[in-house]
Amino acid sequence: MRVLFWNTKRNGLAPQVARIVKHQAVDLVVLAESGLSLGDLSTALAAEGESTLASPAGLCPRIVFYTRFPVTCTTVMEESDHASVRQVVLPTGESFLVAGVHLPSKLHRSDEDQAQYAQDVVQLIERAQAKAGHAKTIVIGDFNMSPDESGLVGAKAFHAVSSLKIAEKGGRTLDGRDYTFRYNPMWSLLGDASPGPPGTYYSQATGHYSLYWHMFDQVLVSPDLLPSIVLPCVTIVEAAGTESLLKNDVPHKTSLSDHLPIVFEFSPPP
Repeated sequence: MRVLFWNTKRNGLAPQVARIVKHQAVDLVVLAESGLSLGDLSTALAAEGESTLASPAGLCPRIVFYTRFPVTCTTVMEESDHASVRQVVLPTGESFLVAGVHLPSKLHRSDEDQAQYAQDVVQLIERAQAKAGHAKTIVIGDFNMSPDESGLVGAKAFHAVSSLKIAEKGGRTLDGRDYTFRYNPMWSLLGDASPGPPGTYYSQATGHYSLYWHMFDQVLVSPDLLPSIVLPCVTIVEAAGTESLLKNDVPHKTSLSDHLPIVFEFSPPP
């Protein structure tokens, strides 16, 4: 099972999405800031020799899902303005949850605000898990935060850790309350040791402090789903077929998007 996430900056990008679906063998597409219609995507997929995707309806204005599976395989469990949690039940019976997220930008919210939004989304996910009766969950999207920020790392927020061994412990207890870990494999893709670009978003600040590359687009994996992954399980995509998504070694934000897509791979659990 391969899941694509891309913040497409309200551009259509149907040919690029279609080529990524084809060349990355994508089964489930999650888009943020999508300006893409199902008709345009179907036309682009047909041009690539690919069958059309289904588009399960949802009310979250920031997140759109497309899937190779019938619409009836995907059910909305919980939604907000910043997240949509879907349960996917495959025709073969395997079931898991996918939470697509797009949290507010640092242009409009403080770090403290973002951490509060993260806590709200975690509560949304926990309600969806209670309804589903399991916690086999992927959280994927544009968090607009780096992996080390409190909204990602904080126990009441996503509680995401860089170590698979720590995540496999399941969680920890603080002040008498249990908090579940999530595994964040994006840590392994930061910097030039990554097999691809050193981040998913590039910004050159004019002041003294600039990180240049950021890892805003991430995937988090719940402990119950960890047996379903084999490392490396996530890729930063830098090309749509033969078309580069970069210009001068950074995301081609003028014609395409200021974010790079990511593809996460796992084996659906029984």
